[in-house]
Amino acid sequence: MVPCYTNLLISASMVCSRRTGREKKLMADKWTDRTVQAIDKLGMHRDPQSAAKIEKGALYLGVKEGGARSWYYRYQLNRKRRKMGLGRYPAVGLSEARNRARQAAARGREGIDPIDSRRANMAKTKMDALSAETFKSVAEAFLKRKQAGWKNPKHRQQWENTLKTYAYPTIGDLPVQLIDTNHILIVLDPIWTTKTETAVRVRQRIQAVLDAAKSRGLREGDNPAEWRGNLEHHLAKPSDVREVRHHPALPYDLMNEFMEALRQRKGVAAKALEYTILTASRVGTVFKAQWSEIDIEKRVWTCPADHMKRKKEHRVPLNDDAVSVLLAMKEFRESDFIFPSIGTKRGLSNGAMDSVLDRMRLKRDWPEMSAHGFRSTFTNWAQDKAPFPLTVAEAALHHIVGDKVTQAYARSDVFDKRGRLMGMWADFCSRPFSDETAEVISLHGDQS
Repeated sequence: MVPCYTNLLISASMVCSRRTGREKKLMADKWTDRTVQAIDKLGMHRDPQSAAKIEKGALYLGVKEGGARSWYYRYQLNRKRRKMGLGRYPAVGLSEARNRARQAAARGREGIDPIDSRRANMAKTKMDALSAETFKSVAEAFLKRKQAGWKNPKHRQQWENTLKTYAYPTIGDLPVQLIDTNHILIVLDPIWTTKTETAVRVRQRIQAVLDAAKSRGLREGDNPAEWRGNLEHHLAKPSDVREVRHHPALPYDLMNEFMEALRQRKGVAAKALEYTILTASRVGTVFKAQWSEIDIEKRVWTCPADHMKRKKEHRVPLNDDAVSVLLAMKEFRESDFIFPSIGTKRGLSNGAMDSVLDRMRLKRDWPEMSAHGFRSTFTNWAQDKAPFPLTVAEAALHHIVGDKVTQAYARSDVFDKRGRLMGMWADFCSRPFSDETAEVISLHGDQS
């Protein structure tokens, strides 16, 4: 007799039903990695074994959309319910998840919140890592990364020598995270009044290294080598203790390189410094300069007597680059001052240009220089390279030349010659330096 087809289907259905029930019961009683892998229902699923073996808590498998699985230990401590992540599955298997849950439960039995305990351990690990990074190791890594951008190979050596001589003996082996203002003062105090320029450079370089450390997450908080708002309260201003001497001047063979760097900077002070260099003017005269003194068409800047050190009117011929600076500033005109202090109707302060130079020295190890020192740079260039007698350069600088008798007869301001000279100076500043020496024409030999 052939069995009924319907009966066969019913019998098969019953077998499958019984098998599914056994599998469900097995899943409810005992988890294996295969069991965990088969769980795909969204939500939290409790490990059936954890309730009996893990006190005051249970292990859960969380399933999210997309199939991602993660382990959690859910517990209650001090009447506060919490959920602690134990890792993602399958990177953390069932056995490891249970082990981590047991460890968390053990800390709970001791009255220690396992989440707080883990955070404390992570913080300690981080501090241990920070302790391993000393100022010297951070500085060496900083120099290695920065040297690729330095045009002059001597820069790294200058940085290394400075830090090795003054910083490393005191703070070189200290964890970079622990360096504070007192450490910086110990470095700077012995040389602040005796080697002021060197001390300023040391401070700037330490500041740069500590800034780099902070950006890498190796230290937190303010930079203890910062001048404004920090060291200014402990040390005298460099300008007050710096020995009286000639204004430091940049060698003229670096002028093109310097001008390229300067022209990359934005801001009124950078433009004012460029204009100061191109006109070989005094800093104070530039800060006082007003649009009413400028004749763009005739390319002349007439400085009134009360703006001049000698209290005599002075005409300045404007080369193409100086005119370009003026035109750029004219677009942002807010007052009669050509180079205004932002947010005011006054001219820039006396320290604005030197602040630009300080920031530039943080980017590159330029020789010692000052804004006023560029007049010396111009003089040295004119003496060595320009086809005019030095008296023309002195006239451009508005200097007194010769004795009273000479001054009585020399009443011309040699404006045309100065115009040609300042044009040559602008060209020189805008092209790479060449060691070719221009022919110097004597005063009597120059017929132009």
